[in-house]
Amino acid sequence: MIAVTDLMLSVGGRPLLVDINAEFRSGELTAILGPNGAGKSTLLTAVAGDRTPDKGRISWHGQDLYRLSSKTLARRRAVMEQAVSLIFPFQVHEVIELGLLPWDGKPPQDIREDLRHRLALDSLWQRAYPELSGGERQRVQLARALTQLAGQTDGSALLLDEPTSALDPRHAHAVLAEAKAVAKGGTIVIAVLHDIDLALTYADRAILLKNGRIIFSGPVAEIDAGALSETYDMPFEMLTGANGRRIAVAVPAA
Repeated sequence: MIAVTDLMLSVGGRPLLVDINAEFRSGELTAILGPNGAGKSTLLTAVAGDRTPDKGRISWHGQDLYRLSSKTLARRRAVMEQAVSLIFPFQVHEVIELGLLPWDGKPPQDIREDLRHRLALDSLWQRAYPELSGGERQRVQLARALTQLAGQTDGSALLLDEPTSALDPRHAHAVLAEAKAVAKGGTIVIAVLHDIDLALTYADRAILLKNGRIIFSGPVAEIDAGALSETYDMPFEMLTGANGRRIAVAVPAA
């Protein structure tokens, strides 16, 4: 489990996260939702160990995050950022192989070939990464992150920052279905998302952030229209589809 306790983080005197308390559990996919500038990506980078908070504590299975060596951390968590710019014409398979670096090229389990098929990367495998579309790059970066975890489950974490932002609906569902499957295998999965309905479909738990503060934290089944309305400063309605799936509908101003 990753535990965040009384976290505060500011930049240039401007608070980005205030009094954040949260738990991220093995076997669960947690979605972080909220409007632009709410602090979603900031929270993810803090959990990843890439930002040092002004106050508070982040622990991984009882260990202080900031006491872990960089190599231990690289083997324990993998991060898929919003956008990764590579100018050098690496081929797709070479970008994915970057996930082997924390293991000195010898991971306990090599899952590259499996990912090649699971994420439909066969047609991209030999292509130059800079030539890919944004959505294709996101799928490649997910494969790189999963390669970095090297098949580990218990104690590992997959951190996804807007993993579906450039994807069409089919691939967006495929990527989050993959993330859900990884979580079910025992991995902690945290995903920053803008699509509320994708979160309602795939996440086990959710955190709603607004102005760096938590508005809601709990099972996605407990998210209601009031919490969404408060978070996004606009009315929402919750509907239930024919298949029983809950759908959040934003109600535009008249």
